Amino acid sequence: MAEKARAADAYAVGAREPLLSIRDLALDIAGPDGMRPILRVQALDLYPGEVLGLVGETGSGKTLTAMAVVQLFPTPHARITGGSVRFRGRELVGAGPRELAAVRGRRVGVIFQDPSTSLNPVFPVDEPLIRALRIHRGLSRAAARAEAERLLERVGLPGLVGKGRYPHELSGGQRQRVMIALALAGDPELLIADEPTTALDVTVQAQILRLLAELQRERRLAVIFITHNVSLLSGFADRVAVMYAGDVVECGPTAAVLQRPQHPYTQLLLAAAPRLGSGARRLAAIEGLPPSLRERPRGCAFADRCPRAAERCRVEAPRLAPVGEGGPAGGGAATGDGLAAGEGLAAGAGHAVACFFPGGEAQ
Repeated sequence: MAEKARAADAYAVGAREPLLSIRDLALDIAGPDGMRPILRVQALDLYPGEVLGLVGETGSGKTLTAMAVVQLFPTPHARITGGSVRFRGRELVGAGPRELAAVRGRRVGVIFQDPSTSLNPVFPVDEPLIRALRIHRGLSRAAARAEAERLLERVGLPGLVGKGRYPHELSGGQRQRVMIALALAGDPELLIADEPTTALDVTVQAQILRLLAELQRERRLAVIFITHNVSLLSGFADRVAVMYAGDVVECGPTAAVLQRPQHPYTQLLLAAAPRLGSGARRLAAIEGLPPSLRERPRGCAFADRCPRAAERCRVEAPRLAPVGEGGPAGGGAATGDGLAAGEGLAAGAGHAVACFFPGGEAQ
C-alpha cells in the first residue's frame, strides 16, 4: 500500500504525461426519434502504471466510457460525436480502422464482463489465444503455442494447450483466467477490466483480484477497473472516478474519495455499501431512479435524487472542479467554474467534484 501511495503522489505532482486523456467526450446513439446523448464525459486521465477504478450504478456509462478508447460498442448505432480521446498523445476520435486495429489488443487489452459469451464455444480455449499471439506478436504457430502455454500457466491454468478443452468444460473462474491471458496476448500497456468478477463466488473473486494485482505490478500495466462494487477498489485502485448518468461526478485518489467523498451521489453510494465491522448498521438506499436518456435534465443529472439540491442545480450543470482546502469533510468547496477542455485535474490525480455544494449542505 505504501508503494501505491508513493505512486499516487508522483501522479499528483505531474511527474508524467497521461497515457490516456479523455476530454468532453460525447457519445450518442441512434434511435427511432433521432440521435440521443448517452455519454458526456468532461475529463478523465490515466497514467502509466496506474489503476483507475470506474464505479457507479448499472447504466451509469462506465463500460461505454472505457470502450470509447478502442471504440468497441455493444451496438453499431453508437457514435462518438465530439470531444477527444488521446492515447499516448495520439487522437483516436476519427481514427481509421487500421489505426484502431493497431491499438485494440496490441496496446489495449480488454477483459470482458462475461467470458461465457466472449469465448467461442466451437473452439478449444487455447485456439483464440494462439491466434491472438500470432496476429499481435507475429509469432510462428510453434512459438505462439509455447507462449500460450506460458501465459496460461501464469494465470493459473497449466497444461491446457493442445488438450482440446472447450469453454463449457471450464468453471467460471477458469474461463475468466483464459480471458485475462487473451487480454495479455498483445503485451498491452493498458488493460480494461470490465467487471471481471461478476457472477463469481467470493473466494474465486478474491483470487481473480489477486491475480490482476500481481500482473499489474509485474508488467507495470495501466488498468481501468470497472465495477459497481465500491468495496473492491480499496487496496487495489490508485484513483477512483465515480460516474453518474454518463459523466464523471467525482474523481481523485482512492483514499480521498472513499474517506472524504464530496459529491452527494458518492456519499450515498458509499452509505449503501456493506462494510466489515459495521455491525447491524442499516444500509442506506438511494431514492429514485437515474434520468432517462430520452429526457436528460437541463441542470445537474443528480438533482432529482439529491437531498440537498438547490434551484441552481436544476438549471445549470456543474463542471468538474478541484476540491479546495479547509472546507467540509476535510475537502472544502470546489474552486472556480470548472475545468476547461484540455485542462488537467491536478495532473490527473487531484480530488475533483462536479457539484455546486460539495461536502456540505446547499445554501
